[in-house]
Amino acid sequence: MTETANKILPGQPCWIELYTAEPETSAEFYRELFGWNIEKGDPDSPLANVMSLSENMIGTIEPVSEEAPYLGWLVCLTMPDMSDFADKVEAAGGDVIIAPVRVDEAMVYAVVEDPDGSRVGVLHDPTFTGSSSVPVAGMPVWYDVMSRNFERCGAFYGDVFGWDRHPIDGDEVPYITNGEGDNAVCGIGKMAHCEGPVAIPGWRVHIGVTNVDEAVTQVLRLGGEILSEAADTPWGRMAEAADPHGARFVLFQV
Repeated sequence: MTETANKILPGQPCWIELYTAEPETSAEFYRELFGWNIEKGDPDSPLANVMSLSENMIGTIEPVSEEAPYLGWLVCLTMPDMSDFADKVEAAGGDVIIAPVRVDEAMVYAVVEDPDGSRVGVLHDPTFTGSSSVPVAGMPVWYDVMSRNFERCGAFYGDVFGWDRHPIDGDEVPYITNGEGDNAVCGIGKMAHCEGPVAIPGWRVHIGVTNVDEAVTQVLRLGGEILSEAADTPWGRMAEAADPHGARFVLFQV
């Protein structure tokens, strides 16, 4: 599974945000683990701490507040037209958490919950030009949402975001990708096939590493937690982890 180069699919992930009670310590964890450059945003910018790798923008680290009480990673999906977006969300069984708000002259931002309660960001950004098709260590390489109500949530992302939905045939876990084959950019999986003591519904960010087993050791050294041991899967070797404040992510070997 890779991201499409220079071709933007409806509802494609374009930005990630980490909400944490301790932005500075969280920033240090991700600097050490992935080599990210994390700098404070400009005083007149709405972004608190901007993350990048080389010249590639990744997202931002934001403090938890009354306006943003969400903890953990928030995946943002592209939306070409926000004019009737809130109505679409509610009609499809979701909830609008932050109504569409204009960030600047061109960009509009919102936060919603799907019918399962999984929170997802929404970004209308005319400057977004797509993502590299080559998985790179230190960069997000895949995104998916695990759902208890697989059929209803699959319909939600199709109706609201216009996902180009393609079921993966023969897979033990019911799974649908947005985009087909190597052009897929994200997906949704059925939660019932991933039950366990740490399994919860919600969006997951898969971040590339050169060696998952070494990354697992580093996560533990930095005070994080391994939620599922490193394992080989049909898509590659991966492990689910959490940072010292509980924000979950997936280590994906590239």
